Amino acid sequence: MYGFSDWISNLAVLLQAVPFPAEALKDETFQSFLAKMMVTFAKDNNCEVHQSILPIREEKDGWVHHFAPGGVCCHNDGTLFSNLMSHLIKCCCKRKKMLLTLKNTMLGLFTLMAIRGDKYCIEALVSLLDFDLMKDEEENLEIIAALQSSDEGQKQYDQLCTKKEEFINMKKSGGPHKLTLPSQSTDEDLIHVLKNGSFGNLQSLNLAFTSVTSDSADYIIKLPSLIHLNLWATQFDDRGLILISEHLPKLQSLNLCETAVTDEGLNALVFWKTCRF
Repeated sequence: MYGFSDWISNLAVLLQAVPFPAEALKDETFQSFLAKMMVTFAKDNNCEVHQSILPIREEKDGWVHHFAPGGVCCHNDGTLFSNLMSHLIKCCCKRKKMLLTLKNTMLGLFTLMAIRGDKYCIEALVSLLDFDLMKDEEENLEIIAALQSSDEGQKQYDQLCTKKEEFINMKKSGGPHKLTLPSQSTDEDLIHVLKNGSFGNLQSLNLAFTSVTSDSADYIIKLPSLIHLNLWATQFDDRGLILISEHLPKLQSLNLCETAVTDEGLNALVFWKTCRF
């Protein structure tokens, strides 16, 4: 049934809420069947489907917990868990809301797998630091220690430190209140401008009719005073819009005319009380 695209969404949501008996989960044949199904869910492009392997609420383990090290369905070093995370991290696991959920339920697992050098769990920990979601200094230091314990972790942590340095310079007070880029501008042009100036006072950013994409969103969300953003006729899509909606709560106006944003991206704007579109 899970092999049919018109069934997979309903099946994924249904199974997320089913409390299977522990004895059933320990059965090797059943585990093998579940493992294939979970990988299929994780690979699905529909967020509702691949999010179904995560906990339905914080107090309850999700399928991803069962296949993680120490889980009832895990009999290896977390190979399947890493496989599942490799798909999730590309989509939902870099959203602020999802990262907060994962922090509260899976931080220990990520730390363990990061120590073992798992690329995708390292990426999840780096994202937690990148978005400043770790408020406890001791937890921060523990994550940094875990990252520095492997070559991959050290590499990703060094990249984060370099990026943070750029953001610190970019957010310094001063600079213009308004910035408009020429219509031929690309992501590289915008990032170059932002990285090489002080934009702590920037309130209005006009990118209309440029070739800027969602790849610039990581830099746009670091502008502390931004309240007006014009993305008219850019190549911005759902990924960039979701990131902006989560990290720029003070934005007052946003122009999305003729962008690649779909209904999925627009759903992220439902709770954005201060912004006009």
